[in-house]
Amino acid sequence: MSFKESDYTRFTDFRITSPAHGVVHVEVNRPKKVNSFAQQTWEQYRGIFDQLNKTDTRAVVLSGVGKHFCSGLDIKTSLKSLVSMDHQSGELFIKEFQDCIASPLKSHIPVISVSHGVSYGLALDIVSATTIRLCTADVKFSIKEIDIGIMADIGSLQRLGYLVNNQSKLNELALTARDFGSEAAFDLGLVSNVFEDKKSAIDSAISLAIEISKKYAPAVVGTKKHLEMMTTNSDWCHHGLDSVAKDNAKLMSEDAYRDFITTFMKQMMSRKSKL
Repeated sequence: MSFKESDYTRFTDFRITSPAHGVVHVEVNRPKKVNSFAQQTWEQYRGIFDQLNKTDTRAVVLSGVGKHFCSGLDIKTSLKSLVSMDHQSGELFIKEFQDCIASPLKSHIPVISVSHGVSYGLALDIVSATTIRLCTADVKFSIKEIDIGIMADIGSLQRLGYLVNNQSKLNELALTARDFGSEAAFDLGLVSNVFEDKKSAIDSAISLAIEISKKYAPAVVGTKKHLEMMTTNSDWCHHGLDSVAKDNAKLMSEDAYRDFITTFMKQMMSRKSKL
């Protein structure tokens, strides 16, 4: 089935275009929310890939509309839902969320992500599930979850260890939530190239996608499958995701965490009101 832009208008949190035959550009389109993900957003994300998998799409470029790629979870809406759940419901919710963000890994289509501007928390879960990772010089990464009192549970802790070349540095970044930029991301092996600005990064990603789209499709599909089978889509990754879903659901169902996050949200709103 051929790709048609009109088939994707229902995915309102995204902008979906085709810059070349066989290549699709998926952009997170919530710039007023700094491209944060609400539940609707991650459900649409999965829906997009489910639909693309039925088309003749050969490569996908992933980025964000505007200056920033993704500021992470839409805390105001999503955490409120989670902390109101019991342990079992919370675990099921997290696993469903994990499944949505893992959509590029479940797809036969290579996905090239371009991180730019703020790329916090969930942004790293998202890019860790993509095939090739690029970024701009001004990118700001952070494994941010520990700052809101939880473990990163959507894929970054499980997948980044396969992708980076310095486990000690990864541990430091995950335990401190410190920002790190393009130079550190390149040195860690998280990204394969750094570009001066967003336009040059997107142009390069599209060129790379076109190059991949011209290869023999079954060989591309098989190569992607076997690369990921031993790394970011391995049995150990899935085991880790199950484990962290259980642990975070338990943590978030406890009264102590609810007290913590209530205080955190009040402080966050207070800081915003002073800006």
